[in-house]
Amino acid sequence: MNKTILIALIAIITLTFFAAGAYAGCGSSGPQGATGVSCAAGAASTVEKGKVYNTECPVLGGKVSGDTPYTTEYKGKTVGFCCPSCADVFKADPEKYSTKLKAASN
Repeated sequence: MNKTILIALIAIITLTFFAAGAYAGCGSSGPQGATGVSCAAGAASTVEKGKVYNTECPVLGGKVSGDTPYTTEYKGKTVGFCCPSCADVFKADPEKYSTKLKAASN
């Protein structure tokens, strides 16, 4: 019985460790930040490469690179996101997250 528990614990720890790697860079609060947004793969996204206005994701706060494929247009600016789920959340209610937009210092 003790071996079974030990093996189960090792499996859980291993799976947790590797699952966390799938969300690396997706928001500053882990796979689900304070907003409850999940950065799970397979979510719909906008793929428009180009220069983005912001350096941080306005939804989860993750770093946004200049060539992120997750973007949308907002008030004449290209807004970038850390993952596809964040782009979808922003598009659903852009005014809620627009105050968190931080301009890139380019």
